[in-house]
Amino acid sequence: MPNIQTLLQQVPFFSDFPAHKLDALSTAGVIREVPGQSLVFNEGDVATELFLILDGEVEVLGQNPEGEKVFLTALGAGQFFGELALADGGLRTATVWARTACRFFTLSREQFIQLLSGSPELLSEVISAISQKIRTANRQYFDEQLQKQRVQFKMEQMQRQTTARMVSGVIRELHHPLNSFRKLSEQLDLQMNQLILAGQNSQAETLGDLNTDFISGMNRMDLLLQSFKSISPDEVFAQLETVHWPAFWQELQAIYQASSFRSLKLDIDMTTAAANHSWKGYPHRLMEIMMHLLLNAEQHAYRDTDGAIEIRLALLGEGHHQLFNLIVRDRGKGIAAEHLPAVRDPFFSTDPDATGLGLAVTDNLVSTALGGKMQIDSTLNQGTEVKLLFPVEAPKMSY
Repeated sequence: MPNIQTLLQQVPFFSDFPAHKLDALSTAGVIREVPGQSLVFNEGDVATELFLILDGEVEVLGQNPEGEKVFLTALGAGQFFGELALADGGLRTATVWARTACRFFTLSREQFIQLLSGSPELLSEVISAISQKIRTANRQYFDEQLQKQRVQFKMEQMQRQTTARMVSGVIRELHHPLNSFRKLSEQLDLQMNQLILAGQNSQAETLGDLNTDFISGMNRMDLLLQSFKSISPDEVFAQLETVHWPAFWQELQAIYQASSFRSLKLDIDMTTAAANHSWKGYPHRLMEIMMHLLLNAEQHAYRDTDGAIEIRLALLGEGHHQLFNLIVRDRGKGIAAEHLPAVRDPFFSTDPDATGLGLAVTDNLVSTALGGKMQIDSTLNQGTEVKLLFPVEAPKMSY
């Protein structure tokens, strides 16, 4: 089946396979037909097989934070999807819908494993291809998640914060395929024992040696992840920096516009004294605090309407007793008097779709990172005012 062999060669796992090996793969799979306007599989289904599109067209759909289907891409004849099922065996991360009548060549994970156990010499080539796929897939996955959340940080503005978050994201995403490959290694070990029982000692020894190299490679990757962990985001955030307010507000607006689904208007104003007095503190922590407050106003104060968020900064006191007075105010729904005492409690929320952690996290950050206090005043249907009082130099944070 030369057409299928050509398609298989486009899959990263098999791109370097010679013709006779591709032929073995093509005979291991099956042809499957799906009518137009029908489901191929749902996000969350068990991933069991790779699909090559011989004829027809499919849509790939994701899911946004509100649970709504979002179009990601369309694929046609000659393209493939679901390839990580061969190594992973986990759950589908997207929904695939047949736009038109489709004919697929499918290769199941079980067939793939059986083929490897029968031809141990394929293993090293597959491992190399899988490693390359992991490197590119994790980067692609990370970028896709940022795009779904509309978090497109400007690299020159985020500096160390962006680097730290990227490292954390890569570490988190690499653990899943590593666990999958450990399971694959266990299955290969089982296949080796079966070969020994069948008296095929030579093939078992070859498979065992390759599996040992596979395990060694995974251990090296695990050590690399441990090294990455030493580059702790908290260590990056824990560096005291001199903050100039005009630049900080400009950066906040850029980050908010990139990460918000609605991007409400920010009305920022400072007294002359505050604008001329720098703050020595942790700008990334303050940025996190501000984003919590802005997104909280979006979700609760202006949930069903648009409005502006006012940000006011003033400098109070003199000498060593100077404090910044930072006010974030909306003119939205406000908070009922009976709920106001509990809004900073973890998991408290009158919205069943909210986590109830935003103000709890904010209150903790104001206390620990800024060395300050947070005060919340609100009147139902008139709006909410959050006041942050913190010193001109933050206390040294320890971890």
